[in-house]
Amino acid sequence: MRNSMRPHTVLNIFLILFATVQVQGKTITAELAFARMDTCNALPSTYSYSGIGVRELAKEIPYLPQFTDPMKATIEFSETDSLMLVWDKANAGEERLSFYLVDDQTKTASEIAFELHQSRGHEYYNGTIKILGDEGLMPKMLLTFRYYPIQKMLMYRRLDFRLGAVTIGGRKVKVALVPENEFSFQRTSRSLILIDQDGDGHFQMKGSVDSLGKFQRSESYVISQPFPLGSTTYEITTISSDGHELELTQTKSLMGITIGLPVPNLSIETLDGNTHNLGSLRGNIIVLNWWHIRCSPCIEEMPGLNDLVEKYASDRVIFLAIADNTPAELKEFFKNHKFDYQITLCSDRLRETLGRVYPRHIIIDATGVVVYNQTGGSPRVGQKLDTVIAALKVEP
Repeated sequence: MRNSMRPHTVLNIFLILFATVQVQGKTITAELAFARMDTCNALPSTYSYSGIGVRELAKEIPYLPQFTDPMKATIEFSETDSLMLVWDKANAGEERLSFYLVDDQTKTASEIAFELHQSRGHEYYNGTIKILGDEGLMPKMLLTFRYYPIQKMLMYRRLDFRLGAVTIGGRKVKVALVPENEFSFQRTSRSLILIDQDGDGHFQMKGSVDSLGKFQRSESYVISQPFPLGSTTYEITTISSDGHELELTQTKSLMGITIGLPVPNLSIETLDGNTHNLGSLRGNIIVLNWWHIRCSPCIEEMPGLNDLVEKYASDRVIFLAIADNTPAELKEFFKNHKFDYQITLCSDRLRETLGRVYPRHIIIDATGVVVYNQTGGSPRVGQKLDTVIAALKVEP
């Protein structure tokens, strides 16, 4: 790896600079600052570790101390850059392990500090490495590691993200980029953009109901998809690999079902021949179920979903079940099964929008915005949907 990779003592305090913003027509250009997840109260610590198996050292490294039984793990950042951790007991009488960060290109190895921890009878070593950018000034990433000697497993996660703000309609909105354990920010990656839509100073990672029964909307979006920013929809058009520079452009194109955005204007035909247009149903809470007659979890969920229909029969809640089956298949299925949702038929457009995974549950609020989108079966799905529906009803 280039000499931009150096171990450093972890900084406990650093300056957060809010975004420098330039607005040109329908484009926003911002510069975001390096920040640490564990020192930012606005960002919930919900990020998990990734793992890599430990292997025996396959070759001798002359610029390392003599090891008796060296182990290594290599993490590939890109086609040209990688991080190698090598460790073993430095001396036979010592209990601690010595860890070295190896840079093959510069022929150097630097010892890094790992501390021994014990939790619930398990031992592991913790360490943190700061990697500088190419200019050697701005940090590129901060990685935290856990090594479990018994399992011979190295776990790692990124501890850094990017933080700033943009001004929309005279209002400053805090934004953040989170790399999701990936080593570069790319428009096609699973990285997230977080937007403090309600201005409370915190990023809501997923929709939830607060103690007052109000539904808190998700403020987390995948950077490869359009997302709301104020009352306008934007998409990321350019992003630097280190995440420090970002360009947002207004867009009218909506791709699929995205939390926080209006539902696509889809037409749905019911089994009895009526047609619903989702755009014309605004003013109602719409609960969609995407299912298939040969999907076992779909069938197992039906009694709980039927209870929801009964509970909200007198309210402005519309339950639509979109079946990826033919009318003939459905009529045969309903000879032995009861499903109280309005049964609707699939079209090519719907199949393209909803995908091929069943079941899927989507809730659209009275303004036509998607607030809940869950794929996969769950025995408690009825309770989850009930909580969201009830919270939406009490919102002004």
